[in-house]
Amino acid sequence: MLVEYVDLPARERRLLIKDRTPILVAPDLTIDPRLVKYFARSDFADRAASGRVTYALEIKTWLAFLWARDMRWDEASEDEYIDFKRWRTDPDLHEPMVGEVPPVVTGATFMKARFALDHFYAWAKRQGHVSASPVPPDRAVGHPTRSPHGSSVRPQRSKWVTPNTYQTWRDVGLRGFRLERSGKGVAPAAMEPKWRGGRSQQRDEAFCDLMITSAMRRGEQSTLLLYDVPGESVEVSLARAVTKYNTTRVFTPLPDMLAKVQEYIFGGRDRALRRAQRAERYEAFQQSTTLLIVDGVETKGSRLRYVLDTGIAGFVDDLDEAKRRRLFRRDDRGRLEPLSVWLGDDGIPMTPRGWNSVCRRADARVLREYQRLGLPPHTSISLSPHSLRFSFALYLLAALHRRIDERESYRASDSYDERRYEAAYDIVRDMLGHSRVATTKNTYLEPIKGMRRSVLFDTASASEDLGALISRLAVGADAILDSGTVFEKVG
Repeated sequence: MLVEYVDLPARERRLLIKDRTPILVAPDLTIDPRLVKYFARSDFADRAASGRVTYALEIKTWLAFLWARDMRWDEASEDEYIDFKRWRTDPDLHEPMVGEVPPVVTGATFMKARFALDHFYAWAKRQGHVSASPVPPDRAVGHPTRSPHGSSVRPQRSKWVTPNTYQTWRDVGLRGFRLERSGKGVAPAAMEPKWRGGRSQQRDEAFCDLMITSAMRRGEQSTLLLYDVPGESVEVSLARAVTKYNTTRVFTPLPDMLAKVQEYIFGGRDRALRRAQRAERYEAFQQSTTLLIVDGVETKGSRLRYVLDTGIAGFVDDLDEAKRRRLFRRDDRGRLEPLSVWLGDDGIPMTPRGWNSVCRRADARVLREYQRLGLPPHTSISLSPHSLRFSFALYLLAALHRRIDERESYRASDSYDERRYEAAYDIVRDMLGHSRVATTKNTYLEPIKGMRRSVLFDTASASEDLGALISRLAVGADAILDSGTVFEKVG
């Protein structure tokens, strides 16, 4: 029967159905045509690819919850939504089997479900499928100064670690080192003899080191193309199609981190590429995915223009995440080669969500080492792509605070006045890609105020490894700090 569907990509294009459009199949193998219309025909289809996947997974979880209650989604009321929220956020309501992970999330993560269901039911109401949404009104509406995410969101998103702690997590979780006790803490020791992560080690280390020194979001960094990796440490423009709010943003890779990425490209990436070419995986990939094969590129003003083998042309920074994974070229022997920087062990471009799995595997290995030393599991190190970005931003902000304090003779014992550090917040806002400096302050003001009075603040420009790199960034910001900024001495 599959022979009748060999032209499926062409059919989908004629119907304007995008790649990675979700399809939800019920346990009895039926498909609700209303869900098909929502995913393929509503403004849901205009969302970024990563957003479509996130919303679809949340809607799937909701439908599975209702299915267990023998209820359709158009029959659900606010009572079901309230029960669903408790079921998703209260671990006491679950008794998982050995080895099973209960479907429990934090209050912050549950907000994704709320937003997804709110969007879905608003569409369903407009279409006449329901008379009312089961999602209750957001109490924060009408209070412009209050976050619509709720009070439980910020603490969960504010996880950060010092460079030393990050390096321990990286060396143990990604590089295969063992832990040993060191004073009151732990430190990486010799490499594990049975370490099995060699194939992906160079890639994972380069990605995580770049993320904790660049402030890129997961979706921005994971969709980098070979064209985006410069030969030297210069400003690189991130594609508008993959940045949040679709805004132009730049980052400057530190020389040490750029060297690691380039070593991966010519090392681990090249080996994954050759394995895939020998196994003809790209030809198989082409059977299920319409590849965009680049014939050539040229610079038009400040933008990079590509021309496909079909004659179609466009600008590289207009390509979203899904299209970037499909972007290929042919080498001098006519073999297909992906243009994505980050490849899986099979040579296929990685998805942004794949990096969460990389971090979870590293978390699990670090936890095993803590348990081997007899240390409580809750003291283990657990990181995600977001916490890497958050850690970099907070540590850089601390280093900039120190620079300003030293230059203006402020003392840590002085009462905190954020007006003194406006230039520091502006620098970090630009690096993070926040639309307003108020967003940066809302995220980092309280952590930095608490950090200033701790010994961690004194080591924010420590001259060692990752700390030295961040300190170098802070020193390099002196020109910006000098550019017309007036510092008012208070107290």
